[in-house]
Amino acid sequence: MARSKLFLLVSLLFLSANFIYLLYFESISSDFIYDHFFSFQGVVKATDKKLTGWNLIIQPQDLANYNGNLLIYMPLYPEYRVGDILELSCKINKPEILVDEDGKQFNYEKYLAKDNIYGTCYRPRIKVIGQDKNISFYLFKAKDYFWQSLNNYLVEPASSLSKAILLAARREIPDSIRNTFARVGLSHMIAISGLHMAIIVWLLQSFLIAIGISRKLSLWFLLIILILYLYLIGFPSSAIRASLMIFLVLLGPLLGRSSTSIYSLILAADIFVLINPYVLLYDIGFQLSFLAVLGLLWYVKF
Repeated sequence: MARSKLFLLVSLLFLSANFIYLLYFESISSDFIYDHFFSFQGVVKATDKKLTGWNLIIQPQDLANYNGNLLIYMPLYPEYRVGDILELSCKINKPEILVDEDGKQFNYEKYLAKDNIYGTCYRPRIKVIGQDKNISFYLFKAKDYFWQSLNNYLVEPASSLSKAILLAARREIPDSIRNTFARVGLSHMIAISGLHMAIIVWLLQSFLIAIGISRKLSLWFLLIILILYLYLIGFPSSAIRASLMIFLVLLGPLLGRSSTSIYSLILAADIFVLINPYVLLYDIGFQLSFLAVLGLLWYVKF
């Protein structure tokens, strides 16, 4: 059997086994006691601003038997930044299965688990007691600078649209505009996706080669710049998938190997599922983007 066919067979078996395990056998167990009030310290790892408030991702530092992050829902003010060390007091809830009016179920617990979040908390009492000034702190200060500049120099809706396109912050876009983009089939234009990452990589690579840097060396510069940019925008799944796919396609020729896109796509899927199996079943963005690219690669033959 050819190595390429063997690779596809092993990959399909690996992805199928993970899918079946997640669907029928996997369960999230923990010794942590939910639905109780706790006082603890935590570091803000990520922020997500919506029109109605903030979602904060908190990494608890002294919460016994709790492993993972917390999702905290906050009003618009006061504002908190990545790197803030907080003293919190709140009731920690376990995410539950959501049921709509038609009886359809959505496993919110496993949807959050794909982001290493295993508990939620609403409007806690918070006191800022310090800041963790690591690389994340300074990168997000740069993001805040860009954010404020877009607020200062652009009016709505241009400001919220530019934040979505450049900083992966779509929550401030009014529903009316979001629905308009959806109706005309242009929602992908306001989300950091493969299109955006391909344009960024093409521009950066063209610039690096134009100033005399070899293709081999420019690849490593591109990798560093992409990682910093992904860090800046909070590592959205769509951007990570696109960056990994692009890097694999660019790496092939430098290693003297053909980089057939279908194999790069399957390899990227294997890597993501190996790192975080939950994306296979509970990340609709992963499913749709993977199938969309697969469809394009298949269609281009015709």
